Amino acid sequence: MQRLLFYIQWICLFFLSTFSYSQTLKSPSEFLEYNLGTQFTYHHKIHDYLSYLADESLKVEYIPYGETYEGRPLFVLAISSPKNIQNLESIRQSNLQRAGFLEGKPSHSNAIVWLGYNVHGNEASGSEVSMKVAFELLKDKYAGLLENLIVIIDPCLNPDGRDRYVNNFRAKEGSFINQKPSTWEHLEPWPTGRYNHYLFDLNRDWAWGTQIETIQRTELYRKWYPQVFVDFHEMMPQYSYFFGPSADPIHKEVTSWQKKYQKIASEKYESYFKTQDWEYFTRKVFDLLYPSYGDSWTCFNGAVGFTFEQGGHGVAGLSYKSKDETKEITLEGRIQKHFETSLMTLIIAEEYQNELLREYEAFFHANRGVVKNYIITPTKKNSENIELMSSILERQGVVREQVLKSKTVKGYSYFEQKQIKRKIEKGDIVFSTDQTMGRMLKVLLEPKADFTDSTTYDLTAWSLPYAFGLDMLETEEVIEKVTQKKVLKSKSGIDETALTDSTFFVLEWESISDVKLISKLMQEQIKVGHLMKDFEYNQQIIPKGSIVFPYFGLMMSRKFDAFKKVIEENNVIPQLIHINDSNWERKVEVMKTPRIAVLAGEDVNPVKFGSLWYYFDKVIEYPINVFYADKVTSFDLSKVNTLIISDGQYNSKISSLVKSFIERGGKVILLEKAIKVVDEIHELEMSKKMQKLFNIEAMFMAKGKTENKALGCIMELRLPESSLISKGLSKEYFLIKENNHKLPLLNHGYNIGLIAKTDAVSGYIGEELKNSLGESTLIAAEKYKKGQVFYYVDNPLIRGFWINGMHLFSNSIFFDLERR
Repeated sequence: MQRLLFYIQWICLFFLSTFSYSQTLKSPSEFLEYNLGTQFTYHHKIHDYLSYLADESLKVEYIPYGETYEGRPLFVLAISSPKNIQNLESIRQSNLQRAGFLEGKPSHSNAIVWLGYNVHGNEASGSEVSMKVAFELLKDKYAGLLENLIVIIDPCLNPDGRDRYVNNFRAKEGSFINQKPSTWEHLEPWPTGRYNHYLFDLNRDWAWGTQIETIQRTELYRKWYPQVFVDFHEMMPQYSYFFGPSADPIHKEVTSWQKKYQKIASEKYESYFKTQDWEYFTRKVFDLLYPSYGDSWTCFNGAVGFTFEQGGHGVAGLSYKSKDETKEITLEGRIQKHFETSLMTLIIAEEYQNELLREYEAFFHANRGVVKNYIITPTKKNSENIELMSSILERQGVVREQVLKSKTVKGYSYFEQKQIKRKIEKGDIVFSTDQTMGRMLKVLLEPKADFTDSTTYDLTAWSLPYAFGLDMLETEEVIEKVTQKKVLKSKSGIDETALTDSTFFVLEWESISDVKLISKLMQEQIKVGHLMKDFEYNQQIIPKGSIVFPYFGLMMSRKFDAFKKVIEENNVIPQLIHINDSNWERKVEVMKTPRIAVLAGEDVNPVKFGSLWYYFDKVIEYPINVFYADKVTSFDLSKVNTLIISDGQYNSKISSLVKSFIERGGKVILLEKAIKVVDEIHELEMSKKMQKLFNIEAMFMAKGKTENKALGCIMELRLPESSLISKGLSKEYFLIKENNHKLPLLNHGYNIGLIAKTDAVSGYIGEELKNSLGESTLIAAEKYKKGQVFYYVDNPLIRGFWINGMHLFSNSIFFDLERR
């Protein structure tokens, strides 16, 4: 009977398959009703076509994995033989068993190749290519290849940015194609389609996972862990085609096999390009050091990661030819090149299927060498940041453990930056490289990045403990440890029976979560006070800067219910103190509720603006007013009390607005090149000092050689210990420095971020720049008339993951400069 049922199922599958393929699937051009490459396709049309293939073919499985911030669908197609698609879940689990993520022996030997298109929205040929590749793979000639491979096609990693580009291009399109680079269809308006909704570069976010697209995509990725990953890009039209091997520096955790396979594949791409008389280059520009690119992140997840780049980009449009170019660049031609390398990638992967599977397994099971343990002692002050850092690591599949037995160990202290002896206690948190994702853990936590070439494409340092202000200890000593179980916080609340007219609620200001809580209370129009000095209560010191609310005042203003609701929703337990001292009110200062304006537009660096927007909108969830820099007026600014100007090039109109805004009592925060607006405000000490000691134009515009550069290195600053501006932070403060900017020391102002030492803690800083940093600061502030100005020469909100920078920036917004 069972055998009969098996034959019936097999016959049904055969006839269904025959019926499916007796119908002719529509090509992309037939479905879209225009020839592919003669028009840019909207995301919903791409989705419709690929969904159509999944509906019509037994070789295709449609897998949704989420939505963008603007509600566009995120999805992949899995393409393989009908039999493999029927057994897709079993094949997926088998692949995870091979790596050790699931118990058991693998029962399938299919290699998995993931093709990712359009992580940058205005590199718009990629999504067009995805449709052509999907259709091509369903032809009979690829039946053998699909028996051996599972092909995952992610047609668009950044739909919001891509549709921003496509909408702009199609809105400017006429009856005739203009190839001239200076015409409007070749020029994108601010902020361009490269970025996602919050103007983040998604190809810098793979490891940090700050953006919703990244979070959802990497969650799906970790269900598959492919053997090969390709990230398809475009660069400016004057360049040809890049397909690897990668340029130096290459991270030391990239394996010899990964580098070897890149070389094997690239030699085959080279041979094919020569037959087509297509130009290309290898081993230049695109390195493999920074761990949050698509190619590097996937390498640290066991795949062989590739970046493919071709000339085109947003400026190329449908057709492009500059006076210096001999060849026309068309969208059809760009589609064809990425199409050919897509198919070649699959053909090569099938040829090396056994080696890919063997080396993939070895990546996760090979001898891990010296085991490193990264240990942090949790305290009341750092516990929130430990959880935030742990959430990044857990999204990578890293397991967190805890010390089982106290002992004294020798290791490297992140804050002291040297080998020390330290007693670790039972219950301390441990991250060990002796686990399946040990390589990734080591890459993200290593205190010093190791690289051989300073000519890099991106950051040269990123160590997470510095980003979260955690004095971790790296040790090679054996630690007795056990997997840490998550403890759910018990529901908190306010014991109303203990409340009297003399009761005050005390909340902490120790983490970015505390900032978010206070911002929510402010939005309820609740008055927020803070202690101006340390206060002793029942033999306990309540520190300066602690946030206080009088129960009597909340009741009188009818805000207690709103206060209680916010407290309970955020699962916070406020400290209750009872004060009958008539002088108490003098020890508390009411905080101004920030009414914030941020400038946007053509003068503004879109990524730096995006980090601000994301910080307010998603991190602390606080409303702001965004004005275009070329349209903002003094009337607009009369409605706000805090003006934040991010990196950009601003004119004298902005300088004039800033001056009048400060004079009438406003707070201005200037970031990076925005500091240049003070050049025309001669009354400010910073302006006088910079004109006297620095060439402002040279300082902010200098490019120079690497000897005068900081290539995304980590530097240590000293913060004032008793200041509200450093509330909740250690005196050791670390930032990522991406430029050669610095500030003179102020005599009458506040030198907030003094350079502790000119050597980089990690990463590259040029000797010339290092030698010039003495007697300078990187963060400063000053008062002028009724207002105040803060200066940050580096972005404290960099890429949405540098939490300690966010905390310091929050202090600048919510606390005022203290009287001296």
